Amino acid sequence: MRSDEFEEQHYTNIRDILGTLIGCRLVDITQHSKEEFRDDQTSYVMLMFDDGSYLRFTIGDAGFDHNVGEE
Repeated sequence: MRSDEFEEQHYTNIRDILGTLIGCRLVDITQHSKEEFRDDQTSYVMLMFDDGSYLRFTIGDAGFDHNVGEE
């Protein structure tokens, strides 16, 4: 397979997936519950939007990057 064929088949622009969130208002930030973590040892952060959509990030060993509250 040529590299341009691979790129066409596997590359997706993030706006194709999350573009509907542009302009939505963030209404809540939440995470996994104690019970969820106890059951499957999975950690996540969830951003919830005013249109009912959400964006969930699973947190692995490397954690996640942010710049909130850092100097």
